[in-house]
Amino acid sequence: MNIRFKVMFIFVLVLFALWSIYPMHKKINLGLDLRGGIDLIYEVDTDELFKNMLGNKVEQLKQSLEKNNVVGATFKSEDNGNAFTITIAETSAENMKRADISLEVAAPTILAKSGNSWRLTIDREKSKQSVSDAAAKAVEIIRNRIDQFGVKEPLISTMGESRIRIQLPGEKDIQKAIDVIGSTAQLQFRHMKRIASSLNDKIDEATEEIMPGTKEDPRADSVPLYVLDKTVLLTGDYVVDARPSFDESQRICVSMEFNAEGAKKFADITGKYLHQNIAIVLDGKVQTAPTVQSVIPNGRAQITGSFSDEIAQKYSIVLRAGSLPAPVRKASATLVGPSLGSDSIHKGVVSSLFGAGLVFVFMIIYYKFCGLIASFALTLNILFLFAIMALLNSTLTLPGIAGIALTLGVAVDANVLIYERIKEELRAGKTVRAAIESGFDRAFTAIWDSNLTTLISALALYYYGTGPIKGFAITLSSGIIISMFTAIFVVKVTLDLLLAGRKAKTISI
Repeated sequence: MNIRFKVMFIFVLVLFALWSIYPMHKKINLGLDLRGGIDLIYEVDTDELFKNMLGNKVEQLKQSLEKNNVVGATFKSEDNGNAFTITIAETSAENMKRADISLEVAAPTILAKSGNSWRLTIDREKSKQSVSDAAAKAVEIIRNRIDQFGVKEPLISTMGESRIRIQLPGEKDIQKAIDVIGSTAQLQFRHMKRIASSLNDKIDEATEEIMPGTKEDPRADSVPLYVLDKTVLLTGDYVVDARPSFDESQRICVSMEFNAEGAKKFADITGKYLHQNIAIVLDGKVQTAPTVQSVIPNGRAQITGSFSDEIAQKYSIVLRAGSLPAPVRKASATLVGPSLGSDSIHKGVVSSLFGAGLVFVFMIIYYKFCGLIASFALTLNILFLFAIMALLNSTLTLPGIAGIALTLGVAVDANVLIYERIKEELRAGKTVRAAIESGFDRAFTAIWDSNLTTLISALALYYYGTGPIKGFAITLSSGIIISMFTAIFVVKVTLDLLLAGRKAKTISI
């Protein structure tokens, strides 16, 4: 490659890097420890998760018993919904045989048989993977919600099997974040049987449950109670869009639109329950229970209630993002002040500049003019590193600043190896140009091996680490790659440019 072309290539890279990071305060995202913000830890409610799993299994068993024509099957909820007893009243040999076959789909639940009854509970040991899966799904849903919330570069990750850590740099309103993140947003459509007079109304526990409504009038002392079918007709999983709007009475509501499958199901439901009430349940409360006046084929519905603008916006966000697989409980919430972040930035920048300054001074004193070239390459190293962070939209954290400082050490180590090899070649009697060529060739293998092992460690930190550790891994791995480019390519091109067209007998090294 022509020396002039190499110089132009480096010059273009420098201009592009400067363009990428300007203005720096807008292009480089600062993490929670540098900018301040909100640090939240949530925990998946495993009890509710297992109850939901058991409820779904009960519905599956009901369908299996019905499909196999099992007569006289009843379900009774026990232990606050943590167990169900299935009893077969018709105990003929043929009917019991069909029941045994039907209940084979019970796994991963524990099904203990006693006479003509079975006790159904969740096998928590075998369901541990379900907890991890729920946490992983919750992370994705929370990330979708926060993206719509408008937070730039949130850090969201799992901690152990059931915990989730959420870092929101720059945010100050903890309650608003909690409202958006913690809302389960479990949307259900259920058939409403009647209005309950009290919680003690007699109901069929196997097929019915009492659920509270919401206060139409905030000054009211009580809320209405509804007797609903336990069977969920439709869920929020089919919602593709949700927006705040106004109903026919100009009250704030949430308008929803279902996907094609959801629209078909909704049309079937409104056809089946024509002139009956369908309750719209959101987060365990009946928001409204309108009477179906006609079949609704367009896949659109409205949730009405005593909503404020803010509540309607919140529900719209969480419905678009999807419902959590299980409720999440807030374990801790911390507000990190911006002054702490500013102090961290100041100390990190000062210490990094001090370290870089010492490296520059050492290189210039020990390697003279070649040390000055190495210092120039180190400066480009930092510039290119910030450019990559800006282009990748990465977040700079306090450990990330430490990674930058470590990168300088890695980069100067490569220059030291090269210069020592050049010195050896000069002492062996080679010309300056031959010594430089041989020095770079001989040092390359050692530089490659040492940087490769460090890069593998950095990638492992990124893969297994969370939050600030990932920030450290990003800056370290990017810095390693850049340091090889600046030490091997930039320094070599600079030396070639200085020696071009002249036969130097000595070099300041």
